[in-house]
This record gives sequence, C-alpha cells and structure tokens, in this order.
Amino acid sequence: MNNFLFKYDDGITGKPRRMKIVDLQMFREACPTTDLAYFFYSSTVAELRRGHLDDLLGLYFSEFVRHCAELGTPPPPAFDFPTLKRRFHRAKIFGLCLSTFLLPIVLTPPEQSKNLDSEDKGKDMVDVFSDLLMNNEGNSNTNLQGRLKEMVAELYEDGVI
Repeated sequence: MNNFLFKYDDGITGKPRRMKIVDLQMFREACPTTDLAYFFYSSTVAELRRGHLDDLLGLYFSEFVRHCAELGTPPPPAFDFPTLKRRFHRAKIFGLCLSTFLLPIVLTPPEQSKNLDSEDKGKDMVDVFSDLLMNNEGNSNTNLQGRLKEMVAELYEDGVI
C-alpha cells in the first residue's frame, strides 16, 4: 500500500530496518480498531489473520502504549488488550465493507485495470464492480473472488455475519 514508509539498512543488506504507517485518507476521530480492520482485511489473507492476528494486535497495542508514554500522555481510559480485541471483533464488518470497494481495484491484473476517471460517467457502479470481477474474456478474477469468499467465510465463522 502507498501508506508505508520504510527506512532501509545503509549497509550491505539494504533490507528495511523500520517501517511507519502514514494515513490521512479518512481524517476523523474514531476507534483505531476501524483502521486496523480496514488494514487487515484489505491487505492480508485469511491464513495470516488466522495464524497471527492476536500477535499482530498485541504488537499494535504494545506500540500504541509505548508511543503514548513517549508523548507523555496516558492511553485512553479502559484501553487494554482485551478491550482492543473485543472492539476489533466488532470492527471486522467495517473492514469487510471497505475492502469490498478497494480489493477489486487492487487485485485486478494490471493489463485488465480500468481508469475509473475515463469510464463512462453514466455507468452504474454495480456494473463497474461486476466488470472488475470478470476479465475481458469473461473469465472470473479468481484471486479477487477467493479473497472475498475467504473474508466472508472468516467473518461467518467468527460470528460477525
């Protein structure tokens, strides 16, 4: 995604040493779990979430608390790890909803991508979305369909939908 900033090792490896996320797209006051849900469901696969979600949320929580301490401000009242996990669970449907709009654009192969600015202005967005689900030859975009199916199945198994 375009929101990641990397600091690379100046030595021989040239590997990333640090990473920061910068996101000013939807500037609003909200629970951070909505942004986390949007990130996890638009940028990761179910296998990663099933195997590592608690660890990743734990990392986020510890870094959030650490940054609060660095800034000399306490975390929000009653902001603990169990609360973060509970609120993240409630935000999963938000992540699914926003991802359904982003993933067709992200997962469409470059040779099949469309310039939405030059699309027929009168075209219904349902038709645009349907076109993204299918390639030019009428074959399905199996990568996109697989991601959407795994998200819906995951949220169903989690009791969210």
